[in-house]
Amino acid sequence: MCIRDRLQLLEDVIENPYRAVRVNAIWTLSNILAGNDSQIDAAVETKLLQKVEEQMIQGEEEILKETLHCFSNMLIKARSDQISTFVREYQVIEKLLSFLERGNPKAKVKAIEGLECILEDGKWSEGGANHYAEYIESLGGRRTLEHLASLPDEKVSSCLLYTSDAADDLLCVDLGGRRIIKKK
Repeated sequence: MCIRDRLQLLEDVIENPYRAVRVNAIWTLSNILAGNDSQIDAAVETKLLQKVEEQMIQGEEEILKETLHCFSNMLIKARSDQISTFVREYQVIEKLLSFLERGNPKAKVKAIEGLECILEDGKWSEGGANHYAEYIESLGGRRTLEHLASLPDEKVSSCLLYTSDAADDLLCVDLGGRRIIKKK
């Protein structure tokens, strides 16, 4: 049985009426997406990511946690063209930024990991400007990350943010076009 056939089996399971079954199906998909770029292609082709998005809309905490892992895992192994598709068609940047506003510190760290993958890919853009960094900044993501880094009780001790301008300020250390946002 090829990967596409196995992924198609997950399609029905993700829509199961029992929450625990849906959570485990998304967890399974998350682990598959952490595999390689051809597995990511297969998931896109089978429309599984749309089904994961539909589950995310319901907002159940365990489902949200697994969808976050799903998106973050796929970004770690994704090719540049896949990342571009996820940003354009699945609004993955907006989804990851929304997790930064929730209370769970582990979810925030996982969301930052996903954003780092996108930003790392964007630093290779033509023309020198990281269009993903500019987009994140336009959505208020930079402010959100700086705010998280400034909170004394946050478990997010530091996070990497590639920026379109490398000017120094009090919260950041310039690292040649990228910044490490540090806690005060």
